[in-house]
Amino acid sequence: IQLKVQDSSGLATFILFDSKVEKLLNILVKVLLNKSLEEPDEVILQVQIENLKRKQFVFQIQLNDYNLKYGWEFYTVKKLFDSFEETDKAI
Repeated sequence: IQLKVQDSSGLATFILFDSKVEKLLNILVKVLLNKSLEEPDEVILQVQIENLKRKQFVFQIQLNDYNLKYGWEFYTVKKLFDSFEETDKAI
């Protein structure tokens, strides 16, 4: 999924893949997809993401050639921390 993330320094677009999505939304991607297929009229993912608004996370991003050489402003999330305390423990 792509998330627009904002802090005091600005706005960025982060790309999250399966394990990071599962940690962020607290639901298995497979379950989320199955629910979306079973009830296509429901906006399940939007509700999950809406619940994230105004919450704070720490993202470790992975930069690649597109970011560094070409200025591409979509960043892949390498690690996700629920809190600053969790980040301190990891470091």
